[in-house]
Amino acid sequence: MPAKAKEGISPKGGLCPTVGRILTTANPPPLAKIEEPNKIITLVCYLLEYLGALTESQLFEIIMVDDLVPQIMLTDALSIIEERALADLNESRAYSINDSGKTWLKGYENSLLITHRRKILQDGKDLLRLEELRKYATWSIEQVGNQWAFEAQLLNEFDDSAAMKITQYYLTEEDAELARKRFLKDPAKAIAERVGELL
Repeated sequence: MPAKAKEGISPKGGLCPTVGRILTTANPPPLAKIEEPNKIITLVCYLLEYLGALTESQLFEIIMVDDLVPQIMLTDALSIIEERALADLNESRAYSINDSGKTWLKGYENSLLITHRRKILQDGKDLLRLEELRKYATWSIEQVGNQWAFEAQLLNEFDDSAAMKITQYYLTEEDAELARKRFLKDPAKAIAERVGELL
């Protein structure tokens, strides 16, 4: 009987995952940095208006994908948003735009370039979709003889059956752990790429 080394199952919920690339793979010219405080505040309000409530970590992850804003200035912008009560904070520290924030956005939204608005909104949608996929992701690492087996799958929403599943073998536990990290970074992409290698 092989000895099980590690196992992890993410909590489930939300929409059933579909196969496909999650993050944009094209390489457009880099966007100009936004360094004006009012524009950074507007950028945050824009995301909250069109994506709904977001935590501080989600906002940082979305906005810092392209290093669009200096990190310290984003931190300052969030502090200003709290001071001016442009968004409400819940017990989970998630920001939700309020009437004051919507009024701000109405006055300043056009100060943001359309390319900035489109890119940041797409990055936000990508992140939220990826977080939803991770809720359906299960994985395990087991020792099989002198190898380490990494098994990963995405589950169906209604009956817990595997919608997509792969098993890979590695010589070391460290390599299996790296495979796990790649999988959790983008479950659908990791499985789709592995299936493509086998075709």
